[in-house]
Amino acid sequence: MPDSYQITPIEHMKEAAACLKVIANPVRLQIVELLLDHRLRVNEIADLTDTPQNVVSEHLKRLREHGLVSMEREGRCVYCRVIEPGMRSIIQCVQARYASARLQVQRTT
Repeated sequence: MPDSYQITPIEHMKEAAACLKVIANPVRLQIVELLLDHRLRVNEIADLTDTPQNVVSEHLKRLREHGLVSMEREGRCVYCRVIEPGMRSIIQCVQARYASARLQVQRTT
C-alpha cells in the first residue's frame, strides 16, 4: 500500500456535490445534454424534452443560479447554453451507460 494518496480538498468536494445535486433530475439532465452542443430557446427545449415551458424555465433558473448555464439575449430571443465545462464529462458518462436507449428527437416548432 502506498505511503501517500492524492485527495481533493473537502471544499471542492462540497462544490461538486452541490453541482451534482442540481443536475440530479431527469429533465435537468436532458436540458444539459441538449445545451452542451446547441444554443436553444426555452420553447425549443420544452418542445424537445416534452416538458411544459414554465417547468423548463424553473429548471433553467436552478441551473443558471449554480453557474451551469447562461442565458443570452439576441434581439427578442433568449438563448441558453451550458457554460460549465465539466458538464460534458458528466453527460458523456450518462450517455455511455445508457447508449442503447438514446432517442432521436425533432423540433416541431
